[in-house]
Amino acid sequence: MKNQIGSTFLIGKSHVKNKTICQDRAIAIDTGKLKILVVSDGMGSYEHAHLGAEFAVNYIKENADNFYSLLKFHFDNDRNIIWDKPNDKKQFRQNLIKQLFEMQNQAEDYAFRIGLTLEDLHCTLSFVLIGEDRMLSLSIGDSPIFIKKGGKLQVISEEKPEGENVNITHSVMHMELSAHHFNVAIDSINELETVVIMSDGCLGYEKENFENDHNIVDLPKWYYKMIKGKVSITDTIIKLVKQGYDDCSFAFYVHDPMLLNSE
Repeated sequence: MKNQIGSTFLIGKSHVKNKTICQDRAIAIDTGKLKILVVSDGMGSYEHAHLGAEFAVNYIKENADNFYSLLKFHFDNDRNIIWDKPNDKKQFRQNLIKQLFEMQNQAEDYAFRIGLTLEDLHCTLSFVLIGEDRMLSLSIGDSPIFIKKGGKLQVISEEKPEGENVNITHSVMHMELSAHHFNVAIDSINELETVVIMSDGCLGYEKENFENDHNIVDLPKWYYKMIKGKVSITDTIIKLVKQGYDDCSFAFYVHDPMLLNSE
């Protein structure tokens, strides 16, 4: 079975205990033109953050083509990125940030219509757009993106400058701050094996230790079991929630599960 794609989210034990709803949202969609993976984690200290997460996920889904169209480059014979025009690389980042600010503006209008403010909607945002020959990945906040290509694992997560409080998580609803710290990657899909975005509820519990990015050498064993059909996606996330404490969500794409091996 090839081109497996999916997503799920589930309320964590802390929210059950405190009688609050799940603030995570995740989607995985194959439009035929693009594979769209999005995870947004509403910040727990804000009562209506789940609405922000839902808004963020829907915005990326509805504007995926606009984001993807910013990738105005081609590849040489060695798969190096060659921008179509000398200024296109700089223009790419400027237009990407502009699109994210537009999302914030629309979120502010949405908040006003339902009697809230933008401050009520704070959430993280991580997404991956996979096209015919290239991909775009972006992370704002603490939901890392894992990309495995040619047996090697790349981790894309929010950048925190040296000396900054490591506990700070930036919100896509505060682009004035997040525009200086978000992490974005562009690449070809050559040798792409799998992509998975996980909220922090899936990370750092019991035997799975992802607290230090430098120690990550491979994806967790539960992921391989799930994509190879040994455990269902439902049972997988239930197990993660039982092991953890926070809400849990993930979105994933696998080129060919039968060819994907753990280290």
